[in-house]
Amino acid sequence: MEETSLKEEEESVEKDLLLKFKFPKSLKIRKKNEFKALRLSKNRLKGSFLIFDYRFNEEISNPKLGITISSKIAKAHIRNKFKRQIREIFRLNQHSLDKNIEICIRVKKKSKDLKYQDLEKDFFNLISLIKK
Repeated sequence: MEETSLKEEEESVEKDLLLKFKFPKSLKIRKKNEFKALRLSKNRLKGSFLIFDYRFNEEISNPKLGITISSKIAKAHIRNKFKRQIREIFRLNQHSLDKNIEICIRVKKKSKDLKYQDLEKDFFNLISLIKK
């Protein structure tokens, strides 16, 4: 009886997260082996400015995001700006993604002087191409 109430409580917390558009640590890919598994999954989409590595993982109940930006692309403050912008795009649109998808986003070199609108447009184009 306690197990079912815990599960119900966890589900309600997850729904609240999605409705409030939060971006907690549970929605982030943080471990090296998770990034490696995504890289090896062979599901890759290339856009104008972004590269998506993705996979469907039945063990998770919310979409997860990982961001990788090489230090060769730009200085730290520009890389951090990209990460903030990508996280914001993901956070605002996580409700429209599949519940069990993991996405690792990499930025191409030519996207150094990129505007938020261009990044968002490329993100949506790639999301629309993801097939289960």
